[in-house]
Amino acid sequence: MVIILKSRVINKTIVAYLLICFNSMLNAQVSKDTSKAKLIHRLNTQYGFIIVHRSSIQHFSQTHFSVFQYALMKQCNRTKKWENEYNAPRIGANFIYSNFAHNTLLHQAFGMQAMIDFCRRPYKKNSTHFTMGCGIGYIQTPFNKDSNFKNIAIGSHFNGLIQLAFSREISMSKNIAAAAQVSIIHFSNGAIKVPNLGINIASAGLSVFLSPIETITQKFKPYHDSLKSKRYTEIIAGGGLKQNYPAGSASFGIMAMRFQHYFFVKQKKSYSAGLDLFYDNGIYARMRTDGYANVNQKTALQLGFNLQYQQHIGRISIPIFWGTYLFSNYKGNGLFYHGTGIKYAINRQMQIGVILKTHFAKADYFWWNMAYTF
Repeated sequence: MVIILKSRVINKTIVAYLLICFNSMLNAQVSKDTSKAKLIHRLNTQYGFIIVHRSSIQHFSQTHFSVFQYALMKQCNRTKKWENEYNAPRIGANFIYSNFAHNTLLHQAFGMQAMIDFCRRPYKKNSTHFTMGCGIGYIQTPFNKDSNFKNIAIGSHFNGLIQLAFSREISMSKNIAAAAQVSIIHFSNGAIKVPNLGINIASAGLSVFLSPIETITQKFKPYHDSLKSKRYTEIIAGGGLKQNYPAGSASFGIMAMRFQHYFFVKQKKSYSAGLDLFYDNGIYARMRTDGYANVNQKTALQLGFNLQYQQHIGRISIPIFWGTYLFSNYKGNGLFYHGTGIKYAINRQMQIGVILKTHFAKADYFWWNMAYTF
């Protein structure tokens, strides 16, 4: 069964779900005394360029451009166990803007992210930080077959937005601090609407803090994971949407299930193995187009085996997995698949999340899901 949806409906679906995830990620880590916490304001100006990750987007590399960011953060005070595990990181929201130096293929980009800022040795005058952000990005002029056919990198206005950054922070006085930062920014819609080669920005710049940096006076105790390794099983089910090339084609529904067994679980990380069952209407349509014999609904089924590493940050976890197809009638994507995602624990048994399935850095689809643990 082919599911045909207009692009406007698809975009609204993406935005609604990402807004829910954004709000959950941000609120999940805030302690009960948030109203008493001092907020940290940070302005960041960077200079960067679009990474040409394949020859077909060489024409995007026109010139360098500025990226402006504003972050509103709160310093965790180690009142929760996960805050102590990660040396009391900062959490908050980050806002991004760039005009790509008036690049006519993209024009402008806007974004907002839930973010977390880690520091190995916090509360020092000079410190090194690693920052992760995940949220929603907006590209002003995506691909259009009539008016913007050269933009073969991104096919939708609204996209997932991920940022990874390293910075060196220097405290200049009680009220002033500055930082040098390098970062990678990624826009992608997970092939919900093609083309979707993705926009990757590499940039470097300086940050200025506009408010006193909150410090914690109590003596810091190094974290030691005393939790004995335990095991549990997880069942994940969900679905999503994807498009096949060429751009403007119909959208197809996908369904997926995962049976995952966690054999090594600690406070901050876990390792697991599992089986994946995929049903992809896009593969069904592609096989009919490519002339496969005896094509029917069952030929779109795929069975895979995966190994997964998962990082735990309080209620949030970030899985990274590598898989191989044990059974697949369709051979166009090769033998292996990979992916990453983000999950939020509602309680001890239930989780919601999204997983991005890829084939060697080429997005296949976003898989929105719920999980039950026992």
